[in-house]
Order: sequence, then C-alpha cells, then structure tokens
Amino acid sequence: MICGHGSRDDHAIEEFNKLAGHLSRRLPQFDVESGFL
Repeated sequence: MICGHGSRDDHAIEEFNKLAGHLSRRLPQFDVESGFL
C-alpha cells in the first residue's frame, strides 16, 4: 500500500498516480495499491 498525504493540486495527484502505476508494473509479483490519507 502506497499512501499519499493528498493534495488539492491536480498535477500532484496525477504524479502520485503515475508513481503508483509505475511501481505496480515494475513489481508484478506484488499487489500494489495506492490511496490518500
């Protein structure tokens, strides 16, 4: 589980989601989930 603090900035949210997607593809042996606090 990758937890982000959250942001009102759409660009920051997009970057966080890109990071989570990248890690999910790079680590296919793990169930990668992401969310915001």
